Amino acid sequence: MPDLHGFQIKEAVAMSSPVVLITGALTGIGRATALAFAHEGAVVVSGRHDDEGRKLATELRNLGT
Repeated sequence: MPDLHGFQIKEAVAMSSPVVLITGALTGIGRATALAFAHEGAVVVSGRHDDEGRKLATELRNLGT
């Protein structure tokens, strides 16, 4: 399970689509949300900061997405 920065997944929800767009996915709650969805399936991440985006993309790839 990825580090969700103190947030916990209480109940898994079946996704009708494996693609999720998360704004603000590079930091804080957005990042924890991206990691949680990556743990469950595919994620599309949009960000404005190349370096942080690359770090998150690497972390998501390591989860198998």
